[in-house]
Amino acid sequence: MSEDKRRRSRVKAGFEASLVVDGKAVPVRTRDVSLKGALLSCDKEFTEGTPCELRLGLGPGLRLSMDARVARATDHGLAIEFQAMDDQSFTHLLQIVRLNADDADAIEDELADPAFDKNAVL
Repeated sequence: MSEDKRRRSRVKAGFEASLVVDGKAVPVRTRDVSLKGALLSCDKEFTEGTPCELRLGLGPGLRLSMDARVARATDHGLAIEFQAMDDQSFTHLLQIVRLNADDADAIEDELADPAFDKNAVL
């Protein structure tokens, strides 16, 4: 997908994380993140549409958890689309994106168009 068609700004982010699929955690590394998804480096292959959960540890006692689905798998990485997350995870993800964005004001503009159905937030 070309950059200009994306509705969410992506920022470079190299976090160690886990992708949980069918109750099994697979180690991954984030390459970039947005308010709606992430691109991951992953040694395991998954098919498009596979439901998953991204668990991202930011420090002792602080873990983000996002319900997601595999959007696509390419040679560039595994793209996942977030489906739902709790308020704390969203708040921390928003901070990560704001702090790493070239234009933090653009992130504020993105908040005017909700990334999730209100009922999808955990």
